[in-house]
Amino acid sequence: MKYSYILLCCGCITLSGCQTFDTQIEKQATTLENTDSFNVKVTGLVDRLTSNNSYDYKAKSTLVTTFVWSDTLTYKDIVHPFKKLGHQLAESIKVKLVQKNAQVLEHKSANFVSMDKNASYFLSRDTDNLNTNINAHYILAGTFTESNGGTMVYAEVIEFNSGKIVSAAEEFIPTSYFGPINVMSSHDGMLYRNENLR
Repeated sequence: MKYSYILLCCGCITLSGCQTFDTQIEKQATTLENTDSFNVKVTGLVDRLTSNNSYDYKAKSTLVTTFVWSDTLTYKDIVHPFKKLGHQLAESIKVKLVQKNAQVLEHKSANFVSMDKNASYFLSRDTDNLNTNINAHYILAGTFTESNGGTMVYAEVIEFNSGKIVSAAEEFIPTSYFGPINVMSSHDGMLYRNENLR
């Protein structure tokens, strides 16, 4: 009797471990799907921007800025699925433009490479270290507005000297692409996890 009880317990533990493993694999697959879907959305946005003949992206330089919230035109340092969206959009758009042979300028490039014992750096947000000889013909800027189930992203290519918008596009990005946010908080000396904030 004892032997069959031990076998039953071992079987239950093994099966519950398999369920945990399956759940982890499903989460990884969902993350990869969402990354692929986000890339498809960004590719579509860039394709629409570059389809306008007024935007001469192969012959004239473009500088891509961080996308910002439409209500404040700034970056918001808040707990939110879209907290890093402005940076993700800017970096992804730069990659897609370079892949289309656009002339893209990096405005965060420094005048020198700095090093510490763990790494070397060329990109910087320290305005004293930035290269001041960047001459962009176009600025690619954008905003996003939270909408039911996601956010509407608005991108525009602006001719720097005239301020004229030469191309524009929009794209809806679902909140589900970014997954839940788990935030730790402390109450009375104890750590608590606030599950799945959106």
